[in-house]
Amino acid sequence: MTDLRTTLSSTALVALLALGPVASAADVWTVPGDAATVQGAVDLAGPGDVVLVAPGDYPEAVTVVGKGITLVADGAASLLRCYVRDVPAGQVFVLDGFTLDPLAAPGAAITAFAAENDDGPVRVQHCTILGNAGFAGSTATNSPSKQGLRAASVIDAHAAFHHCTIEGGDGADLTDAGAQFFATAGGPGLTMILADVALYDTTVSGGRGGSYLDATTLNAPPGGVGIDVDTSSVSAHGTTLVGGDGGAGNCVASVCGNGGKGGDGIVQRGSGVASILRGATFEPGAGGAAGGPGAFAGQPGSDVQMISGTKTEYVHAYRGFDADSPVREGGPLTLTFEGQVGDTLLLFAALNGAHLAKPLHEGIFHLGGALLLPGFFVAVMPDGLGGVLPVSLTVPELGGSLQAVDLHLQAVNVADGVALLGPPQVVTMLDASL
Repeated sequence: MTDLRTTLSSTALVALLALGPVASAADVWTVPGDAATVQGAVDLAGPGDVVLVAPGDYPEAVTVVGKGITLVADGAASLLRCYVRDVPAGQVFVLDGFTLDPLAAPGAAITAFAAENDDGPVRVQHCTILGNAGFAGSTATNSPSKQGLRAASVIDAHAAFHHCTIEGGDGADLTDAGAQFFATAGGPGLTMILADVALYDTTVSGGRGGSYLDATTLNAPPGGVGIDVDTSSVSAHGTTLVGGDGGAGNCVASVCGNGGKGGDGIVQRGSGVASILRGATFEPGAGGAAGGPGAFAGQPGSDVQMISGTKTEYVHAYRGFDADSPVREGGPLTLTFEGQVGDTLLLFAALNGAHLAKPLHEGIFHLGGALLLPGFFVAVMPDGLGGVLPVSLTVPELGGSLQAVDLHLQAVNVADGVALLGPPQVVTMLDASL
């Protein structure tokens, strides 16, 4: 193990010393040091720069337009939302370590995370993304009812989510039939249109449907779907897909409403739609309770509702991978490989990202440009470790005037002669002074 660690550390150092002008152009913008707000730092940042955010709650709706940057939390930090669009090809947007919670009035049309019209890949890692709750309406102000909102959306973009929790907003309960209009449906966790999305070690949940808690004969609304896939492709690896439970009905005298349908794990529709699964777990939503005699409980959700398209399940079990980020010169960096006994563990590294299907392998290749580590041999997964191999390194000196380097990593396990492509992980390596 000692020799293994030394070899990996030396290899990383040699790679970093050879980075050249691509990495030296990156600057680091700190919040609240260089800018008082996250949006202010984002506006200052150029392509390839890093925005480093100190721990804290930032009640900001951050928008990133036309550039790939890294927005990384240096500890627990939260935003209201993050919206990224028009990232050019050859650049990468990275969001790392944030909680996104709209915290808005129920029913407000605020999606916590949105990626749109991005030619460059989008990476979201170690984030919690929450959808806004629904609203039962108000008869006093004539305000309409609104369903729970989606937590995240990806439209005309390539995105990968790694070690994230994505939760659609719960629907609203009707608690006063005289003052409110309707109970509302749960929101989806993630919606996709004309997109290509990969999910790794992530939980995506639809919100629960609202219930009728006051006397009414109306049928209760459904729970939200985990992922709504429209004319898109989704691959889910080691990921849990949860449908929201349907709402419960109620009665007026002897007339009762039905329970709401449980949400599906995935709903796929449109042309060219596909879902690719490896080690995915489904928890469809339960049907809501009937309001009373003569009414029906809601139907439970399904794993995948295939209105159109295809579903493929890989033969081999999922193998995970993770790494610390951000890290600093001279500090520790732990890479955690997962696999089965006898797997050959390889590590790839680059300075850029991509989103490339590899038909001869299982998975998506997420590295772009020249490879710094083109399949570095790490180890053969030994017995007795429970399938988890942590490798501890020391972050090397960046050298010269470099303030930060984003190292794009991807583990590949070779099993039974097949290359199993693991999740991408962007490691933001910082100057020790930051």
